[in-house]
Amino acid sequence: MRQETSGPSLTPTGGEPLRRPTSDSTRLRSLCGAALRRALLADSTPAATMRGVRPLLVEACREAQGRGLYAEQLLVMLKSVWFELPKGGNLSRLECDGVLTRVITLCIDEYYRPRGD
Repeated sequence: MRQETSGPSLTPTGGEPLRRPTSDSTRLRSLCGAALRRALLADSTPAATMRGVRPLLVEACREAQGRGLYAEQLLVMLKSVWFELPKGGNLSRLECDGVLTRVITLCIDEYYRPRGD
């Protein structure tokens, strides 16, 4: 008979347990979706894409941090939203992958950016 275990500890190197995203993550998912849609609709140049996306990701990162979520958890949510979005249009799969990569990089940068407030 198989014995139930709690599984591996979800503890980052700092020793604090990871918080699980709550079901009340509508606002955060909405911010992620808006950032990704804006990135897909923007010009194909990375600088143009990121100008409109950055403010949305800053807000998403602050929201995630306020909820006690780690960057990894925010990125999982971002990717989850990404795979739910329709990606028609003029972009090839390779171009779409590039957009996602730029958004993820920017999200990580913004999550760890020191805040002046």
